[in-house]
Amino acid sequence: MKAFLAVLLLSPLTAIADEAPPLELICAYEGASALEAAPNLSAPSPTARAAVKWIASVAGVSPNFEVFAGDRVPSVAFAAIKNGKRIIVYDVSGFRWTHDAARWRDVVVMAHEIGHHLGGHAITPAEGPHARELEADRFAGYAVSLLGGSLDQALSVLPLFTEEDSATHPGRGRRRDAITRGWEHGEHIKHGETP
Repeated sequence: MKAFLAVLLLSPLTAIADEAPPLELICAYEGASALEAAPNLSAPSPTARAAVKWIASVAGVSPNFEVFAGDRVPSVAFAAIKNGKRIIVYDVSGFRWTHDAARWRDVVVMAHEIGHHLGGHAITPAEGPHARELEADRFAGYAVSLLGGSLDQALSVLPLFTEEDSATHPGRGRRRDAITRGWEHGEHIKHGETP
């Protein structure tokens, strides 16, 4: 689990920030459907970079996306495509990456966005936006389990969700169930059980 995978950098930071056309959102974590203004992007913190490698290690892949810190992020984080390049932007003011640790809530959010890219949601979308969100939530729960987190740690994101469904995101109950199913699947895998 401690294997470190290199993050494939597809282009310099300034090229992503300055190129047109605008970002195509795959998912904004809390449900925003569009960006009011393009965020200013900066390099991710070393802890955010390490968290991405840690999360990717449970999937056994090297992510083919870039991660940035951003201001004016309409929700906690978002996954997007820009000129065919896959990116994840997290809210620099909302995440608490420190020099040596990340909050489980932030790990879950990042795992969710990674789940969108690994699930190919920009290429071959699931049945609809709710299905995509629930699939990314299941991956996040699964990742937390394999990273050694508890179910309570996997569910630490629940206060971010609204109780009711929106046009783009399921409500809190359905998301809780998806994260729980993913976490339980991870536990079965860890213990060599058939789920």
